Amino acid sequence: MTNLRRILDILWYEFVTNEEVATVSQLPSINEAISRRRHSLFGHVRRMDQAAPAYQALHLSVTSRQGSGQFGTWRRQPNRLRKIWVEQVTTSTGLAPDAMSVVTGRSAWRALRSVDGQA
Repeated sequence: MTNLRRILDILWYEFVTNEEVATVSQLPSINEAISRRRHSLFGHVRRMDQAAPAYQALHLSVTSRQGSGQFGTWRRQPNRLRKIWVEQVTTSTGLAPDAMSVVTGRSAWRALRSVDGQA
């Protein structure tokens, strides 16, 4: 926000709230940008070739969290983030853990995002 205030020539002693700066700049919030990029990357990795290491890691993560697969159930170590990337994507889109099947269609996946403009 400090750099944005410099760009807009807002001096340090002027009382301008962060909300006012955000409305003047008309930039999307950082949460929207992160969510948009997270969805974009998830869709990209899901549509990769099944032999790609990134696809295999994603598939292994989803199957191990569901309790199936060769590794059985999987739990995070103590003091780690509570949600993994796949859980963040499923909660932000409102989908059940079967998001892997929805992503196969690019237009259907993009329609789930409520953000204007595609990343």
